Amino acid sequence: MALIVTRSPHFITAQGLSSGAVLTLDIGYYSALGTFVNLKSYNFTIDPTYGLDVSPFISDFFQNNIKVLVVKTTINGDIGGVSQSPIINEYVATDGYGYYEDGYNYDATSIIESKSFYAGSNDSIQVFSNGVARIPLFLPSNVSGDVTIDYKKNGVVLDSDSLVLGAIYEDSNTLSTGYGSILTDGLGNDISIGDYTVSGFILTETRFINVSKDVSSLDIDCIDIVSDFNSNTHTLSVEYISECKYTPYRISFINKIGVLEDLWFFKKSMESLSVDRSEFNQFTLDSYRYGVLENHSYKNFNVNGKEKLTLNTGFVPDNFRENFRQLMLSESVYVYKDSLKLPVNVSDSSIEYKTHVNDKLVNYTIEFDYAYDKINNLV
Repeated sequence: MALIVTRSPHFITAQGLSSGAVLTLDIGYYSALGTFVNLKSYNFTIDPTYGLDVSPFISDFFQNNIKVLVVKTTINGDIGGVSQSPIINEYVATDGYGYYEDGYNYDATSIIESKSFYAGSNDSIQVFSNGVARIPLFLPSNVSGDVTIDYKKNGVVLDSDSLVLGAIYEDSNTLSTGYGSILTDGLGNDISIGDYTVSGFILTETRFINVSKDVSSLDIDCIDIVSDFNSNTHTLSVEYISECKYTPYRISFINKIGVLEDLWFFKKSMESLSVDRSEFNQFTLDSYRYGVLENHSYKNFNVNGKEKLTLNTGFVPDNFRENFRQLMLSESVYVYKDSLKLPVNVSDSSIEYKTHVNDKLVNYTIEFDYAYDKINNLV
């Protein structure tokens, strides 16, 4: 099993079969009962030289409650007129992407597995003074998803959690969000990906878990993620941030791997409103003749506005440039404000990567547009 990131091309080739080979592309997910739920099937004749880019066909089927898909491919054909056995493969697909430098048919499976399924942009985590650390974990294949998370200070384990990626969790209550239905796994972690209703209960296959851990009382300096699959230990450094003057903002975005990741902005923030309106020349002579001056000769209509949010990170390490690269390239970004998760779009069209060598203290300023009109006009 491999990972397809659908914002980049992924070519399925004829694998040596003669011209005329037919690809059957099945897009869906596995139900809680282990049954493959087929959302769509396609049949294509494959170009024997270049194959077929399947990413555009898969990306059409990401839904609010399903952000990870399972893709099955079956290739039937012959070699020199001799019929061959079907070539069958299975993939996991997300709405992620690969860089040009990553090469042809980028597959991050081995990288994610080597990092004990950690799917964040870098190995540093900033924790606001409320003490909640969020750790994105993703299972891109069908290996064992058993994971142990150790919260450590000076090499001493102060607390530990165990969870299973790819397991089926059951709950009768869900909360609909922009990234699928969310419930908890008993540890308080948000979980998502592929919800199924059986006898009134919601069953969720948790290929992605954004672990939320209250570490306010632990004062940890690192987090070890230990994978049962390969016995690897992946270590994250932890930095606590206190802010007494400004209101910190939590931004979530779908990153390069195709899963949600958090980024904190701790320093100065500014909000503004831009307004669009139309105007017409209104007939007011009847009232004006009698001394009424309050009626508009020029009247506004279709008035609405969009708000903008400008945020500053505060000082961050050099390696956070990758977080901001992926934030700038994300198509799905959210801000948490007044206990609400609101959609925003990055309005900046460029960013300058900063380093301590060149800039001494590294601070990033990013502008966001709220992704809706201020006056509700949804119909």
